[in-house]
Amino acid sequence: MKIPRTIQVEDYQQFVGDKIIERIRQKAKSLHDFHVVNINSTYYGGGVAQLLSPMTLLMNSLGIQTGWRIVHGPPDFFSVTKKMHNALQGASLNLSKRKMEL
Repeated sequence: MKIPRTIQVEDYQQFVGDKIIERIRQKAKSLHDFHVVNINSTYYGGGVAQLLSPMTLLMNSLGIQTGWRIVHGPPDFFSVTKKMHNALQGASLNLSKRKMEL
């Protein structure tokens, strides 16, 4: 059985060219002293989870210490965070006193 390998930034070279790959590597160097943590509500399903899995591995392969954490909470908590998510994308945000407490 062949074990799949982790995608590396060089795998994109055929699509973006040498200069872009080198630029990505240079920009990644400035993040080597930081720990980037991605926060999401699930390890599976949805676009964010599908993006975070390969992105976390790719960032680590570039020398950027990257993790992925799952936030847990009751359904009311997630209704508030969904409103915040939508507000960041331009929707109006009107939170009741109860939702502010959550």
